[in-house]
Amino acid sequence: MLIIDSTAAMASALDQPLDEHLMMLLTTRRDQLNGSDDLGETARFLVVEPRDSLAEVEAAIGFPLVTDIADGICLDDPDTVPSWEWAEHHEGGWIELAFIFSDDGAADVLLVNDREGGDPDLIDLLRHHLALDHEQTGSLVP
Repeated sequence: MLIIDSTAAMASALDQPLDEHLMMLLTTRRDQLNGSDDLGETARFLVVEPRDSLAEVEAAIGFPLVTDIADGICLDDPDTVPSWEWAEHHEGGWIELAFIFSDDGAADVLLVNDREGGDPDLIDLLRHHLALDHEQTGSLVP
């Protein structure tokens, strides 16, 4: 997993040979957040790699993704709501989830490529909820 938790870490990540769509997405987010003193004060980006398991992702983010953190209901229950504030399925297969933790907007942003043979439980969970969100709001790229 690639963890970007500072301006320096973002610069280092953008100097690596990354997927072109991930590179564009990270560059866009860096530019949008450029006003803060250090990127790490505003956001932490976690780029999930194909070898990362759902358990490893949950350990890195610090809470379970498969249950609603507010009430502990498993996300396969039709009445539950995911813990992320928003999600978007970007060009190139990148799924972006934002978890906002405070009123000042501090967030963890999880980036998962659904086309690279990642953890099937994680990919299925995200695809399922993105499809539901798209059906309900039409706001996500199918």
